[in-house]
Amino acid sequence: MRKKILFVSEAKLFYKIFDAVLAEKYDSTHAFGAIETVKTLIRALGTAGGGYDLLIVSERIENGSCFDLISKVRKEDKRIRDMPAIILAENITTASIMSANRLSVDEALKLPIDPEVFAETVDAVLQHHAKPYQRPDPVTGLPIMRFAEEEIVEMLKGGSKGALFLIDLDHYSFVGTKVSDEALIKTRDVLHNMLPGTTLNGSEAVLAVLAGGGFMIFAPEMRDKKAVEDYAAAIIRGIKAAVDNEQMYVSVGLAVTDRHGTDYEELHKICDMGLSRARTSGKNKAFFYQW
Repeated sequence: MRKKILFVSEAKLFYKIFDAVLAEKYDSTHAFGAIETVKTLIRALGTAGGGYDLLIVSERIENGSCFDLISKVRKEDKRIRDMPAIILAENITTASIMSANRLSVDEALKLPIDPEVFAETVDAVLQHHAKPYQRPDPVTGLPIMRFAEEEIVEMLKGGSKGALFLIDLDHYSFVGTKVSDEALIKTRDVLHNMLPGTTLNGSEAVLAVLAGGGFMIFAPEMRDKKAVEDYAAAIIRGIKAAVDNEQMYVSVGLAVTDRHGTDYEELHKICDMGLSRARTSGKNKAFFYQW
């Protein structure tokens, strides 16, 4: 699930520069206008809607008044009370930065600033505030299962239908840490390259890593039984070709919303039972538990 950033600035130039380096990784909304009162910033929050992960305020104002504003808004609006914040300003002093720390403003950066440095700062702030399960897997860089499950649940609630795949690399860990990490990375690359494209309604496939050498894919709009089985077979062929290790084999469990329902817990349970069936039915197999 992509993080959402609210960018509030009096100058569109700031936003355009930084949006160029943020748009690839994050969803951002902007509000323009002189940030002079608490009401102005609260109105920007209201216009943009809720659910933001980071507030960025860029302002040409003197000697920390922007920090005072953030302090007031934190007291008056619960939507920003615990929201991480980055301040960009042309006039930032040491005293201002100390004030920022007291106000739980994560970074106070002096303009002008290199966009790439800014992007790295945004990454670091969001990473620092991420819950443990929201942090990416250290080996593959993919979201872990619990975080991906939240996204899939929201997709199903929103009416998305499709197929769930649980992919297990059996015996991959017996070949040593270095080789097993390489197997995970190669498998990640295979699965990423095979992900279905964005659907007509804008839904994108979800790819996550599981504990113990496994992966999960939710593919929106993949609902035909043969299409699901063919995709699973292609996954197995792709992983075996990429990893090329006879000690490791691939098992895949399958479930489809049209057949098994749109309740995520039930869908995952049935898919997991399909995975168990695949494991006990021989090497490199993919199965539905029931159809």
